[in-house]
Amino acid sequence: MLDRPLVGTTDWLRREMIVDVPREATAIIIGAHLKGTGKVWFKDLKIEQVASSTPTIDCYAMGCVGLWDLAPVNLDFSEDEYLPGKEKLAYISAARRWVIGWEPDESAYELIRPADVLFEGMPTACIKPVSKSGTGYLYQHFAAANYRNKRVKYSLFIKAKGVRSGARLFVDMYDADSQDLLSRRLEPAVTATKDWTKCEYEFDVPIEAYAISIGATIDGAGEMYLGGLLDFGLVALPGRGAIACRSCSLKVDARSTELSSSALV
Repeated sequence: MLDRPLVGTTDWLRREMIVDVPREATAIIIGAHLKGTGKVWFKDLKIEQVASSTPTIDCYAMGCVGLWDLAPVNLDFSEDEYLPGKEKLAYISAARRWVIGWEPDESAYELIRPADVLFEGMPTACIKPVSKSGTGYLYQHFAAANYRNKRVKYSLFIKAKGVRSGARLFVDMYDADSQDLLSRRLEPAVTATKDWTKCEYEFDVPIEAYAISIGATIDGAGEMYLGGLLDFGLVALPGRGAIACRSCSLKVDARSTELSSSALV
């Protein structure tokens, strides 16, 4: 757990690990490591045996690794998606990692990658209604691990064609319990027919962030084009620091190799 230290001043935060114990192991060491000044407390420590089918990955530490990436990918929409067995799911777009909407069975909007609409010579993506219009999304999830306790900036350019209700930049962020930490559909919206308009947003990623979603939404009829989405990264401003959760505990099963740290300050 050395990759997710606690910093500053926090309330009680829960921490746990599930790791393998080899047959030749003779001891397990648990505790906390303090680097620098300050104090650290821990309570309610537990060592439990869990089923051998329990995944050993520390899902908080790296957040969705193996399922999602550690940073946004395919920002020019040029890479093709390849997910065997999921090709017919309505929300899987043709562009790698980019998802259309939330419903698994159908999508009211579709993604196209127009060869005749470029942004500064780079590929773009277009979202438009298939039949009836409602709200269309184009977004991707990625793990928050590398951005915790930092401020990031997300920007893209939106081009609108006959958009009635508005096209907007979209940002969402949540913790390991799927509780929203941030959900924004940013104003002002791009409406009617407009050429490329820059949209950007800076936000802090708290220490308990698990995953981040970025993209854009369109309400109603019209076509929304996205381009220039190459500016996502850290800015030279500090984050707001840790946000308190609750209690603190450790968890290890009978297969564990070791426990390194329960909490760090």
